[in-house]
Amino acid sequence: MEASSLTRRAVLGRSALVAGGLALGPLAARVAVPAPAHAASAPGALAAGIDWMAADYWALADRVMDRMDRRWRDSEGSYSPVASPVSTAANATLLTVHATAALLGHTGESRNDLRAVSLVNQLVASPAPWRGVKFPRNRDKMFHRPGWTQSLRNGRAYQDKAIDPKVAEALALAHRAGDTLGLDQAVRDRIVDQVDRCARGSFFRYPNVRLNQINWNCELYALAAQLTGDPELLLRDFRRHVENFCAHATRPEHRGGTPNLGAGWKFTYLPKAGRHDRLNLDSAEYANETIHFILFHRQARAAGMTPLSGHSRRVLEAWVERTLLGYWTHAGYLNWDTGFGLRRAHTGKTWMLAHQGLLAIALSPEFHHYESYGAWAKSFYDSGLALYDRWLDDSRDREDFLVDPSLFGLAERGQDSSARSLFAARVAANAVRAVSSGLDQARARTPPPVYSFDPDDGRVAITTPAYSTAILTRNHRAVGYGGLEPARLMDGRGNVAGTLGGDTPSSFGLRVLAAAGGTLADSQSGETEKPGERPRIEIVHRKGRSRRRITQNAARYPRYAYAGKFDALETNGTVRRSGVEIRTRHVFLPESIELAWTIVVRGERARRWEACFPSWGGDAEVIVKPRGEDAHRALGRGDRIDLADAAWFVVRSEQSGYVVRPRVRGELEAWVTFPGRRDYAPDPGPTLVLGQRRSRRIGVVRFGVGVALLSPDEDDVPVAAALAVGQT
Repeated sequence: MEASSLTRRAVLGRSALVAGGLALGPLAARVAVPAPAHAASAPGALAAGIDWMAADYWALADRVMDRMDRRWRDSEGSYSPVASPVSTAANATLLTVHATAALLGHTGESRNDLRAVSLVNQLVASPAPWRGVKFPRNRDKMFHRPGWTQSLRNGRAYQDKAIDPKVAEALALAHRAGDTLGLDQAVRDRIVDQVDRCARGSFFRYPNVRLNQINWNCELYALAAQLTGDPELLLRDFRRHVENFCAHATRPEHRGGTPNLGAGWKFTYLPKAGRHDRLNLDSAEYANETIHFILFHRQARAAGMTPLSGHSRRVLEAWVERTLLGYWTHAGYLNWDTGFGLRRAHTGKTWMLAHQGLLAIALSPEFHHYESYGAWAKSFYDSGLALYDRWLDDSRDREDFLVDPSLFGLAERGQDSSARSLFAARVAANAVRAVSSGLDQARARTPPPVYSFDPDDGRVAITTPAYSTAILTRNHRAVGYGGLEPARLMDGRGNVAGTLGGDTPSSFGLRVLAAAGGTLADSQSGETEKPGERPRIEIVHRKGRSRRRITQNAARYPRYAYAGKFDALETNGTVRRSGVEIRTRHVFLPESIELAWTIVVRGERARRWEACFPSWGGDAEVIVKPRGEDAHRALGRGDRIDLADAAWFVVRSEQSGYVVRPRVRGELEAWVTFPGRRDYAPDPGPTLVLGQRRSRRIGVVRFGVGVALLSPDEDDVPVAAALAVGQT
């Protein structure tokens, strides 16, 4: 064994200390989060939400591990695919499940002590996946020694900063469960030695960091302190990383670069690049991965770390608020916009890595603006696990009985069998982390309708128990959608009700056409090339009798994020192009949406306009309920109906849908169109189109509709949803 940063005597002594249960930190002591003060006085308040206990978390973990059983390879002593570039990450994550089950005395499918021991032996083996200090350098941009590689078998495999802390977490858990597992003392010593070496290696020491993702470094410091009993890295490097991150949250660290956080507290992926770089659009996934470092703050303070500066605490409080309310939905799914587009968005393994951000927020009340944020974070966390559990029911016809890692059929490249394994493993690990961290002792509370607003890019994120959506006014040309309309529409259970992106007619939007049929202006066409034509948006936040207007010129870096609860949220937007001005006034209510447009045309070119309402999936359909009739019927290709003769329409997607009730009728009619495939709409259904009956000169037009989501148990005739937007 190579010389360690600790003497062998110190390693043995501190190893015994940890084995005796004297270490501090999330892995050594369960953190109990107090239930919200209102919980006892509001029985039944959670009836409509999800609030999991330990038994629920274990049930999901056991269910996943039962399906993972067929991937175990006795000859390899690990889970397949062993040669995959993600084999180290997947097997370390599964060791986290097995070791936690042993540590807490669980007896279900998650418990397998023999496999746990085998996985420990695999992960400490050298030259793969453990790479010592004498290993030859290669061209890997994240090459470091000592550390772990991505492959269990290939010593020359690439490395990634996200691998090391997750291997260290699994090995630390196995170390704590060493007596139960029957680990040899030599193996325990090797675990302590390797984790400590990796944490103290130059790659992870301050000031070195990959971009601004200090979470990987901080997690390693916490694990090394738990295993060795030496808090040096927590006292010094942890604090320095956090202070530096927060110091440059509002001002660039690099010349020509961008602050770590945007003007409305969104996350910056590339701090060395300019604000308008595609990758700096936003990053729901990396924001939640990075904020995970706050989970180790209490451990550092308990070890004696000097308190954070007042500026850092204010930054973290605002960022926690923006992250919780701007990146998550009531279904536990990400309200997902990212500069990486479909290279990250809607990938299962990435969703579950980001999911740990909710765990950190739930267990870090010292950074909560409101006490309720912990209970809300647990609600989102539990709902995400419940969503995967429901999808697991739908995966029985697949060969390996696991959920497809390309969620909604959207994600690009690399979503193969190994990605499916890693996705499932991370779900199981997040379930058992809830138990080992004490989250199961806290109580969840279903959040009310909440929003967030980023004035710099005009992004509005909205989630209610009934639906979730977002408006992305400026898209940096990084994604295939953008404008003044709801970019996506999902119901409260995480099903696609309308769309997940695209441009009209595969998205919500209103467009104005020339006589020859070309589009002159579109409220949802993505960012335009000329700065003067870029859409502008403002919001009006209504809560009780108060009204607050926030424009895109709002103050940068407010004390608290532009986010919170709402009774109604109004968005007012404008886009001008080719002599056409489209104004939007959309009002988002807890259970429905009011969409309204005003068209102002200067000139003779514009001759027709149409508003689009998309559906999702091959079995989708558009249904019309005629006025004065009990029957309803589907609109087919070539069918047209006067709006004066229609009470309301149903846009029914494969697993969800919504009702559309026109507010203005006039000389208008409805029909359906069938959009082609888009990157963000790979399986579009028919789109309901409402518009002019014939081509004619346009002056000023006002049009509006009410929209309400179908409930999961809606009848064939969705009366309840129709009532939500008004009956004729």
